[in-house]
Amino acid sequence: MDWRWTLGLSIACIATYVFAGWRRARPSTPLKVRMAPWLAIQAIAAASLFMLAVHGANLAGFHTGQQQGVAGYSPN
Repeated sequence: MDWRWTLGLSIACIATYVFAGWRRARPSTPLKVRMAPWLAIQAIAAASLFMLAVHGANLAGFHTGQQQGVAGYSPN
């Protein structure tokens, strides 16, 4: 995935996060059931944005995570 996809998906995650926050903050109507779990949608968008930020850091040349695989495991 290159920069265009990463930035496009990041913008989509930010828009989803803001929209879900707006919908969650609206006053509730007592006789109407909310059909979408806006807090869960907001949390998923935030987690996706975090993963895209780490991916963007990797694309920029920063190395994140272990480079050798599972701790001490060698396939040889």
